[in-house]
Amino acid sequence: MSEAAAAAGVLVTMVPPQSYLDEGTAQFNPSLLNTYADWHPEFAYHGRNCYAYVLAAAAPSTFSLVTVQLYESWSRADEAMLRRPDEAPAYLQALYARLVRGWTVDFGASLPRARGPTAVRVRPSQLVVGLAHGGLGGKMTWVPPAAAAKAYRAAPAHARPRGYAFWNIKLEGSGANGTETPFNFAPTLN
Repeated sequence: MSEAAAAAGVLVTMVPPQSYLDEGTAQFNPSLLNTYADWHPEFAYHGRNCYAYVLAAAAPSTFSLVTVQLYESWSRADEAMLRRPDEAPAYLQALYARLVRGWTVDFGASLPRARGPTAVRVRPSQLVVGLAHGGLGGKMTWVPPAAAAKAYRAAPAHARPRGYAFWNIKLEGSGANGTETPFNFAPTLN
C-alpha cells in the first residue's frame, strides 16, 4: 500500500517508536510485546525492529519521512539521557550517525522480500527525530530544545537529520518536563 501511494505521488511517512526501528540491535521480532531485560522490564510493549522490516522490504523511494519517536515509553534514548542528561547532544549525534550509516537486522527465513541478515538505513533526507514536551516522571525522554539544536549544528552535514518533529505542538510555549518553565522548540531549532 505504501509503495503504491508513493508511486501515485503521495507523501508517505513512517513514525516508529525507537524500539520499532532500533539501530542498536540486529534482533527482529514482529510481536509488539517485547521487554528490555536491563531497562524497565515491567514495560512489555517494545517493538524489536518490526518497522525495520517494513523499511527494508519497501522500495527505497517509498518513505519520504521516517520520524523516530524518542518519546516512546522507557526508550533507549530515555535510558541514556536520564543517566547522563548533559550528554543529550552527543547521544543525538551518535543516533543520527547510526541510523544514517545503517545496521544489519536478521529477519530470519520466513518473511517475503527481506530475509536473513539485511542492511537497514534511513537516509538523512528521510530522518526526522521525534521529541516530546517532557519526561512524564521519567517515562518519556526529555530533550531540551537547546540540546537538540546543539546536536544538529555539531553533526556532520552528511549525518544530520532532515529535522525534528514535536509531540505535541499544542504545548509549544508551555511548561516543560513537569515544570512551569516555558519552552519553545520552533525558535530554538530555527
